[in-house]
Amino acid sequence: MAVRSRPLRYKILLHLGLLPFLLFAIFPFYHMGLTSLKTDRELYDLAAVPLLIQQGPTLEHYTKLVWESAFLTWTKNSLLVTLLATVVSLVMGTIAAYALAAIVLAGYWRRLRRQERELTAGRARRRTGRVAA
Repeated sequence: MAVRSRPLRYKILLHLGLLPFLLFAIFPFYHMGLTSLKTDRELYDLAAVPLLIQQGPTLEHYTKLVWESAFLTWTKNSLLVTLLATVVSLVMGTIAAYALAAIVLAGYWRRLRRQERELTAGRARRRTGRVAA
């Protein structure tokens, strides 16, 4: 059975229709990156165009962040909390999965034993010649 391909025009229109949503999702990241590369003077200038860098990009804000604040300590703390939360979640999830699997398997084994008893009883009836009522 062949898969029918959609016409090229349909695909182009679909992607053009999705373009505004993509721009809406990407714009905050663009604006944050742009703002981080502007100088303080340009950031506070009310006459400056907010979506362009006019005085040249600078890494001044990044150097302040890394060297003049406790950013590396904050990052280390965040990574530690994330790691611990992940480990705790994995341990608890593993224990819960084992318990759930044991419950399911217990039901499975009970059903299997019941079927085995029914089969054994059926064989015994056939051997003795009794017909089930």
